[in-house]
Amino acid sequence: MATATALCLIPAPVTGQGQGDTIWIEGLRGLPAHVPAAVATAAGPPLVVRTMATPPQAMIRREGSMRVLVLLGLFADSGEPRFSPRDIETALFDPFAASVRTFYEEASLGTFSVQGFVAPWVRTSVTLLEAAGSQDGHGFVGERIRDFVEEVVRLSDASIDYRQFDNDGPDGIPNSGDDDGWLDALEVEFLEPAGSCPGGPGIWPHFAGLDVETDDIGVDGPIRIGAYFTESVTGCDGVSIQTPGTVAHEFGHRIGLPDYYRIVDGILPSQRHWNIGCFGVMGAGVWGCGSGPTGTDFGPTQVSALARLTLGWANEIRVGAVRNETFRLRPALTTGDVLRIDLDPSGTEYLLLEYRVLAGFDRVLPAPGVLVYHRDELWQTRTSEPGQPPPYPYYVVEADGDFNLRRVEAEGGNRGEASDVFGLPGAAASLGQFGFPSTASHSGAVTPVIIHEISFAAGEARVRVTTDPVPGVAAPPVAFEVVAGSTLARTFPVVGGVGPYRISVRNEGALPPGTTVTVDGQSVTVEMTGARVGSNPIEVEVEDARGQVGISTLVVNVVDADLPIAALLRATSGGAVPEGAAYLDESGNRNGRLDVGDVRAYMARTARWHQR
Repeated sequence: MATATALCLIPAPVTGQGQGDTIWIEGLRGLPAHVPAAVATAAGPPLVVRTMATPPQAMIRREGSMRVLVLLGLFADSGEPRFSPRDIETALFDPFAASVRTFYEEASLGTFSVQGFVAPWVRTSVTLLEAAGSQDGHGFVGERIRDFVEEVVRLSDASIDYRQFDNDGPDGIPNSGDDDGWLDALEVEFLEPAGSCPGGPGIWPHFAGLDVETDDIGVDGPIRIGAYFTESVTGCDGVSIQTPGTVAHEFGHRIGLPDYYRIVDGILPSQRHWNIGCFGVMGAGVWGCGSGPTGTDFGPTQVSALARLTLGWANEIRVGAVRNETFRLRPALTTGDVLRIDLDPSGTEYLLLEYRVLAGFDRVLPAPGVLVYHRDELWQTRTSEPGQPPPYPYYVVEADGDFNLRRVEAEGGNRGEASDVFGLPGAAASLGQFGFPSTASHSGAVTPVIIHEISFAAGEARVRVTTDPVPGVAAPPVAFEVVAGSTLARTFPVVGGVGPYRISVRNEGALPPGTTVTVDGQSVTVEMTGARVGSNPIEVEVEDARGQVGISTLVVNVVDADLPIAALLRATSGGAVPEGAAYLDESGNRNGRLDVGDVRAYMARTARWHQR
């Protein structure tokens, strides 16, 4: 027999508001150590508990597999079930079709698998209305949700050995002595369409804490249950079997992921700030993109960049202090590539970039391209600029700059659209320091970060970035070359720091003949005829708007042309000077005419003494 001790569904006031990162219910009892800490939704009823985001820069690496126990519960007034446990197990855990199992195998690049067992149906004494309640014409979370879950656990106890679902120890054997005595993952499902469906009478899907003791005695005592999540076995059409989206979302809470949205005016999708929208399963990735009525049978779309980092499924590429440097992003779906660009020296506020393609579970995204996310680990200490949405810990920087992912639908908000993606033809392909959107921090400070260009080639995204706080000329790290006698004309952008810039040439008086350097406030242009062979440095000083000064040295190597020696020697005796040889005196003895000394110097430089 199962005995309940202390559910973590405690009616209590919410002590703050946020996105699920740090919103605690006052008086909430601690969950077992193996269960992620839980928090209340910002505007939901105090009985609904959501997972807290991981601490700043923390990682919860998920590898191997986790087995979910699915218990099926009928309400006292439910009809007979139309789906068998085997039907449901196939829908959730089929290894060859779209399921929760294949979703997480794809998300983790094959390193983590969600498998499960579905128990027989049991009928409880709790009615649908008692368990789900009613709110605005749909089910939600009723006064007897606690009783329903406990009763399903107790009635299933006779046919389930709960010890077989405690297998989080290193040896991979359940109940072997190295496990923690708590059930690894529990889902409780019901028959009626969920409250999240339009007009659905059932329970609103949620993840919550639980402390239930079973009568199955493990190595260290009775096996306990520390949390559960719930969903309907029936799709929103009231006929079809469930799709994997909502379960994938709720299971995400079980392994440590928070909701990446904020409830503002109510629980309905039109009443939320979606923040990452349909671009991630922990946002609107089970609700669909755009706006208007929706159910929860969409997708799901894949995990987003921060979730990949949190779960150890990302190939993180950190950008240091660079000027006009290009980074490659392969599709996140197959590589986990995530580009991180810090916005401040502390590393608590940064951008995350990933390249999403229309394949796998992401085939339902509104468009392929590069998604840019703004992550702020100290978001609660920030205040927003006038006319801008409040700061959030994590959201998509919308390429169209309309902030619609951070508005409710009544204000024109939506769950994501193609114009949010960077790099689409005719759409934004850069992100600057000023305007909307920009790389400014939540404090309003201008940062040195500029994403100059996002382009695509050979199945990859190319992101050209400047992050260096010291201004300077974005020039090649090695000297560039020009053949003597020919003309060089190159323009280099001035980047880094914060514009506008004051630019000057420090060694202008020492430049070789035929060299001109012009500046226009944003770039430096070098024009050179290549009159003097050798290394020709050009020192450029750049001062930015903050008074930060940087010095860049452009080095032009002038190399000798391939000239006929015999013709040069004839020219020293009054013959015609060969074409392209006029520079030899400037690179030789500089006496104003071509003579034998200039030719000898040329032959020495080019090691051509044997030629006549």
